[in-house]
Amino acid sequence: MCKYFDSGHNGQHVFVLHGLGGSGKSQLAFKFLEDSKTVHRYDFSKNSMNFQMIYNYINFRFSDIFYIDATNQQTLEADLMAISPTNVAQSVAGCHQWLKSQHGQNWLLLFDNADDVHLNLATFFPDCRFGNVLVTTRNPQLSIHARKDGNAKVTDMHPGDAKCLLMEMSQAENSNENEAVAALIVKVIFLFWIVTLNLTGGTGTPLFCTGHLPSQCLHSSLSLLLIK
Repeated sequence: MCKYFDSGHNGQHVFVLHGLGGSGKSQLAFKFLEDSKTVHRYDFSKNSMNFQMIYNYINFRFSDIFYIDATNQQTLEADLMAISPTNVAQSVAGCHQWLKSQHGQNWLLLFDNADDVHLNLATFFPDCRFGNVLVTTRNPQLSIHARKDGNAKVTDMHPGDAKCLLMEMSQAENSNENEAVAALIVKVIFLFWIVTLNLTGGTGTPLFCTGHLPSQCLHSSLSLLLIK
């Protein structure tokens, strides 16, 4: 995603993350947005480095990031209208008009949980040739709104990778005891996920999926569990 949004192609950048419920699409999107605040995009030792790449390295950051709950038309409209300043018409059209007036700004709209196959999501994108759109969805057909390289399928995380992620986010000491506790947490979450999918017929998102927990909540709970 970094390379895609850093590319200087003309037009609006649209990227679609698709996969099963609970696979970590939202978590991946939030992690990408958090990482976009840092400036370690390129290796300056490469001979192919040019001025534009150096400029992107130093300045890569979205000017504004707006979260849109794309669960249904009502949540979409409400969140888009909330973006508009008070002196702009409180409507989806007013929001679009305001975003289109922000020339030179590198804003991003995150459309999260756009799973309704009967919803024409593209009508909620501002009709302009700049700006960025990131979509998380269970519907792979939404990839038609992005360029060929503007989509990715998100699959389940390997238990070993999940354990490493928990250890990293908790900032716990790398000890056998802490790793054993982290592995147990991963196993419990995985079992809960399986039960939830069985109960919902594969259509529900696990309540305790780490992608839907605020990072500070994950931190605090893990800190309690990983204290010696």
